[in-house]
Amino acid sequence: PRRFEQKYKELDPARHAAELAKVMQRGQTPAGMHRPICVAEILAVLAPQPGEVGLDATLGYGGHAQALLARVQPGGRLFATDVDPLELPRTEARLRGLGFDASTLVVRRMNFADMPTLVPDAGGGFDFVLADLGVSSMQIDNPARGFTFKADGPLDLRLDPSAGEPVSTLLLRFTRAQAIATGSVQRFLIVPDKRSWTGAKNRHGEVPKTLDVKFIGVRQVQTRDGEGVVLFFEDGASTGGRIQFSHKRAVWNVDIAWLTGEIGVHRGEAER
Repeated sequence: PRRFEQKYKELDPARHAAELAKVMQRGQTPAGMHRPICVAEILAVLAPQPGEVGLDATLGYGGHAQALLARVQPGGRLFATDVDPLELPRTEARLRGLGFDASTLVVRRMNFADMPTLVPDAGGGFDFVLADLGVSSMQIDNPARGFTFKADGPLDLRLDPSAGEPVSTLLLRFTRAQAIATGSVQRFLIVPDKRSWTGAKNRHGEVPKTLDVKFIGVRQVQTRDGEGVVLFFEDGASTGGRIQFSHKRAVWNVDIAWLTGEIGVHRGEAER
């Protein structure tokens, strides 16, 4: 299987451990999994000892935390934080299943920037802190999280989908604000060729008067000398629209996206 959602064996390691082993033997990372890097080097630098209290500020898949927990036993504790509400419960469940209960592993859903708030619960400080900053395979592999360019998905880029706004909305807001501030206008000219109707930016031509032209979902339209000039951002309320040409029984829908500058043309039925 090539699609993320089709790799059900890799996404269910508890039931398909043999399949995961095959994937890892090929030097690959199973879908939805993250393999920690530099584990031996991190242990050498931090040198965790039994009875110490540490912090893994970016728990992720839990690979580093598992190694650190083994070193601070007996008598030690590891605080682990992560902002991802989808992956954090899964990682906590895996580590609990390995025998690390609440007395040895304290898991909090929070941004690592707020780690000072954990100091009182840690007894006044930490003996070591690990912060492996960035995203992990779990986020990148899943197209629904909006981090990957390999497959179609929403342009999101949020580790915590419940906070902030997706990048798609952010870009749209910035683009609107810039257009309003500068008064910029995108001009899309619709011209015919010998075989069909096409749309192109910065091409000149006249729309024949025998055609019925209808503008749909466009904020403001100016026409002169047979040329359609589409204005999208008079007040930032519109990001695209449709120009519909009909002649006799034939209908051409021209969809225009201001944000990307793309024009799509297809045959269709007239809008009512």
